[in-house]
Parts: sequence; C-alpha cells; structure tokens
Amino acid sequence: MSEQMHVTTETVTPYMAETWLKKNIRNRSPNQTRVETIAADILAGRWVVNGDAIRFGADDELYDGQHRLMAICKAGVPVQSNIVRGLEPEARDMIDMGGAVRNARDVVAITDGINVSKAHVAWVVAADKMLDLGTLNSSTNAVTAAGLRRAIERHAPAAKALGDALGSGNHRRLVSAASIAAMLIAWKSAPEKTVAFAEAVKTGEGLVAGDPALTFRNFLIDAQGKRVGSSARDDIALRTFTALDAHVRGESIKLLRANEGARERFIAAWKGKSAPPAAKATKTEKAASKPAVTPSAPGRFADAIRVSQIRDTKKRTPDAPPPPVEVMPLKHSNTKTVAQIAAVREYLRDGKAHRTYEIADACGIPRGTIGRILIEALDVYNVEYGLWAMKKTVAAR
Repeated sequence: MSEQMHVTTETVTPYMAETWLKKNIRNRSPNQTRVETIAADILAGRWVVNGDAIRFGADDELYDGQHRLMAICKAGVPVQSNIVRGLEPEARDMIDMGGAVRNARDVVAITDGINVSKAHVAWVVAADKMLDLGTLNSSTNAVTAAGLRRAIERHAPAAKALGDALGSGNHRRLVSAASIAAMLIAWKSAPEKTVAFAEAVKTGEGLVAGDPALTFRNFLIDAQGKRVGSSARDDIALRTFTALDAHVRGESIKLLRANEGARERFIAAWKGKSAPPAAKATKTEKAASKPAVTPSAPGRFADAIRVSQIRDTKKRTPDAPPPPVEVMPLKHSNTKTVAQIAAVREYLRDGKAHRTYEIADACGIPRGTIGRILIEALDVYNVEYGLWAMKKTVAAR
C-alpha cells in the first residue's frame, strides 16, 4: 500500500467536481444514463455516503468517480463523499473488477428484505418514470436502490391487485411492463374498474366489438414482435391510458388512437390535482341535470323565444294588436348601428307583418346584416312584443 494514500470525507461542490473532472485523463467512456440517475437521486435528497470513494492517483489523476462528479455538476448540488488520494498506478487495474455488480433489486433485497421479481421492478419503475417525467420516451432507464425502494412503496397495493388479476402464463407476455405501469397509475383513482379492465384484457372472454378492453387487446396482439425502443413503449402506455379512460367512462371505441390527455388526467388524479375520469352520463341523467328554459325578463330576444315556438306560428297570424311597448335604452357606441336599430324599430311600429328582406330594403340595411339588426331591434322591447313581432314576421313568409 502506498505510503501517500489517505482517505477523507469531504463536501464536494459543483465547482470542485468540475475542477476534478479536468483530471479525468484516462477513463472509460461515461454512461449518461448512470449520470442522470445519480443526479436525480441527488436532487431528490436520496443520495447518502455509502462508502464508495472518488479515487485519485499519486499523480493527482482521477482514477474513479467520474459519474458521481458529472452528476454533481448536473444537479448543481454539493454532496458528501469519501475521497481517496495517493493511489499507486497499478491500483487502477483493480477498480470495478470484483465480478458481478449489484443492481438496485439486489440492494433492496439485502437491505430491506424485499424480494421482487424483475417484472415487478419493471412495472413500478416505469410507473414512477411516467409520474416524474410524464413519459417513458427518455434515455434514463436505470434506477438506484433508493429510487426502486420509493417505487415499490408507492405502488405496492396496485401491483398486488394487478398481479393477482393478470396471474401468470402466456397471456402475461401479451401485457407489457409499459401497459401495466399505466394500469398501476390508473388503479389509484379507479381500482375496481382498472382490475376489471386487466382481467378482460387477459382473457378476452365475453367481450363485444367496441369494448375498450377488446380493442386494446387486439392492438396488443397485432403489436407483438413489432415494437421496440422507448418511443414504442411510451406509445403502448399512451394507448393503455386511452383504452382505460374509455373503459372508466363507459364509452365504446373501435379504433385505438394514442391520447395524451388521457394519461394527463390519470396522472393528475394520482397526484390529487384533479378528479378522476368520470363515467359517461346516461340520457336520463343528462335530461335530469339540464336546466329548464324559462323566458327571461326584458332582455335578449334569443333567450326568450324558442325555435319550436316560432315554428308553431307559421300558419297563424295573430289578430291581436301589439302589447304595450317598454323601450329599453340602446347601448351601442356605433352610431350607424344605433341608427339602423332605431329605423327597424320604427318600421315595425305599424303592426303589420313583413318579410325580412322587405324590412332591410325599406330601412336601407344590407340584407346580409338585417338578421342581426332585427334581433337587436326587438331586444329594445319587452319579451312579449318581441314574440308578437316575430310571429307576425314569420306568418308573412
């Protein structure tokens, strides 16, 4: 052992990390995914001193720790780390040569006693990735032990329910980790319907054309063996959310298009920022919730007269004289419009029925404009007079 070697624990700032990286002369090519993963843990406060060290040789060259230093620079946050200085050049040959490297699943199993399958890890990690980044289309796929521990804790109930629903066997290959990750997120806001959807996709039994589960199942069957890469996984997740959204709402779909809005709704509901997708209202429910139409006090003509009322008067010409007129003030700032409204109002005082083009020609108003002006003119009277005048006009057609 070199007499010059010594170990310290120091707070490494981004500036120090940047300076030390200039001493990174001979090293393996950095893994950007590894850098982003460590940076994410640092920003989330999950990074702790674990005994690993940043190592320098006796010549002050950086032997080990480039990923950690790059992550500190990327995160912009200082962290504590062990620092080893004064290593002999021969020591470089023994760094990272201890055999198989422990992954996050190994660490969680050793430290927490949590044994989960590789498939389970893929589900919860993908779900957490969508919750954090909003997409699976990212180069960051690695996960640290701290990140995996958080993902397992977040999705434990959902993973148990969906794991039981999907079971094992050949059909499990049909439903990928991306699809199950979407279901994990949807489960929080719609647990029963998400489990029912998963079971329907698994078996395909009793499904009819237009059922979102059948449409999604057919999509997965068609996509088998064709799709690879993060963009394809993200597309599958999006279509899972789309089918789930239709399933929860009770809607029928025969063509499955990726809908980013569906994913956003489920993620927002998972985070408690919005209500989950609601079931589609029936015709009876819509009718019950629709407000009754009641004529307003003197005001907008269009609010007071319904089309059906006007159509009923086509063959009838009222004989009664017009009711008393209550003139309302004109609020237009355009003097030309005010003059046109006043002209139409005065023209209609004769109590006779007129065609709209006759009113337009008599008042010198373009025929394409008379409809709007006529409504404005009737608006200055009370509702009863407006209805009476319109009946007279319609009856003349």
